[in-house]
Amino acid sequence: RLYVERLVLSDVRLNVSFDPSVRHADVDGGPEGWMSTRAAALRFMLGPGAALASIQNCPLKFKGLELRHLFVDTGGLGSRLAAHYTTQALGQAYLLVGSSQALGNPVRLVSVLGEGVWDFIREPLVGLFTSPAAFGVGVVRGTSSLVTRTVASVGNSASLICAWTASTVAAIGVVDTHVQAVDVAGAPVPEAAGEGSVVLPSSTLSGLTLGLRGLLTEPAHGWRTAGLGGAARGAMLGVVGLASKPAYGSLRGLSDVFSRLSFQALPQIAREQKYKMRRARPPRFFR
Repeated sequence: RLYVERLVLSDVRLNVSFDPSVRHADVDGGPEGWMSTRAAALRFMLGPGAALASIQNCPLKFKGLELRHLFVDTGGLGSRLAAHYTTQALGQAYLLVGSSQALGNPVRLVSVLGEGVWDFIREPLVGLFTSPAAFGVGVVRGTSSLVTRTVASVGNSASLICAWTASTVAAIGVVDTHVQAVDVAGAPVPEAAGEGSVVLPSSTLSGLTLGLRGLLTEPAHGWRTAGLGGAARGAMLGVVGLASKPAYGSLRGLSDVFSRLSFQALPQIAREQKYKMRRARPPRFFR
């Protein structure tokens, strides 16, 4: 058993990020490749499923702990510490959910909006105690901050939501199943598994083009690989792709537009994500 005269643990503040994404090249769709049901499930987990679990800069805070005159064994001390931090972690679970990229990171949305509201209230009040002219300047500054941060935060969340919706659409029919490269002589080369076999539309027009192409190429490829059943499956993929590929291109375009709008309104909203990874306080050196 241990006797602890005094044990002091300081407060802990941290920003948690988690990225579960996996490259397509790491996925084996089985003998049927990307046309198999297993591959479709893997595409969903790699796209919208991974985005749901993706967390960026979730702010967590844990209160410190001070214990005096303890006489316990190591297991009892460990259980007491674990209970202290586990209870606080469970109380902040909503922050982890709210920091999901698929949901638009509402925690960051509220945080940036809160900064704008604070400036909207604080700037005029500071000017009010200085002079009428300073009050007018404070109103302009506060309003500008509120509008800027509202546009930036909403645009950032909208960009993330559009990107997640696009990944969901991609999981059900955007990925081409048989894109094959050709060499300089025009002869087909063996299809490489992974990112080289994936064609994603970048706009509504390119999505429509790929969708129309898929109406012809998907059944033909299915016929060559699996006969009549493959042709039927290819025809179904072509029809799904005709709707999903233009939708994917549109969503990706909207995501890019909202992202640029957010960056133009408040460039620091992008920079602060790396800035938050810095040390929050100077290290404590033992003398």
